[in-house]
Amino acid sequence: MSESEPKFTSFENKCEILSELYLHWRGSEAFADFISYFDLGLPLSFVLSKGIVSSTPEAQKIVNDTFSELLNHLGEEDWDWQSLDDLLISTDRFEVEEVGGVLKVINPNR
Repeated sequence: MSESEPKFTSFENKCEILSELYLHWRGSEAFADFISYFDLGLPLSFVLSKGIVSSTPEAQKIVNDTFSELLNHLGEEDWDWQSLDDLLISTDRFEVEEVGGVLKVINPNR
């Protein structure tokens, strides 16, 4: 792959990002409608990320669709996101703090 070709978020990272959103941002006003609407894709991402269930083509479609809608919700493109914090920081809509030299999003629900 050449440097000019875009890299996209891996399926594993999509599951991790959606799982973290599901676990830690459920009470957030910023995601209330999104989490309510994607009541299948978010918990599915969690059980996939923990290895509780194995993926299937249908599960991959649901996770990919949910992740795509998260990007739409945040107004972002798919740029090989590594974590939910990276994705949320890129939007400039959330408060950020530095923890051990790493930027972290401040979750008002924690």
